[in-house]
Amino acid sequence: MPRVTVGRTAAVLWLAFAACLAAMVRETLRFVPATFTRPRTVVSNGNAGFNEPFLVFLSSVADAIPSGSTISVVAPPGRDPRNWPDYILAVGQFPGRRLIFAGRFLPSGGDVPSFAACFGAEFRDPRFRLVRRLPGGNLYAAVR
Repeated sequence: MPRVTVGRTAAVLWLAFAACLAAMVRETLRFVPATFTRPRTVVSNGNAGFNEPFLVFLSSVADAIPSGSTISVVAPPGRDPRNWPDYILAVGQFPGRRLIFAGRFLPSGGDVPSFAACFGAEFRDPRFRLVRRLPGGNLYAAVR
């Protein structure tokens, strides 16, 4: 008799497990489109908003500058040069390069990086010259 009880308990547990698994699969398929393509950025499958175009821009900047160089992500004119949100997103996007916080050399003084990247606008600073127009922004090199 105890064997039948164990069998019934196991069957109930397996049925409960199968029901939970089916509910998870149903919810996943309902809210997330099942695609087998690589997302453009790490935020592409979520609420990307402003971040996805900015991360795509940073990726193209990383491809355009040599390894070992220094770079800063500068704010467009009219925005505070202490550009914390862009800096935080840029951290980790430039492997093999050193990211310098724009507030260290803007408006003047401090360590001027080899390159400056500006998303969505022109960057005007006599210490830099435009070297490449990229999707979403521009890349500037320091005038030495």
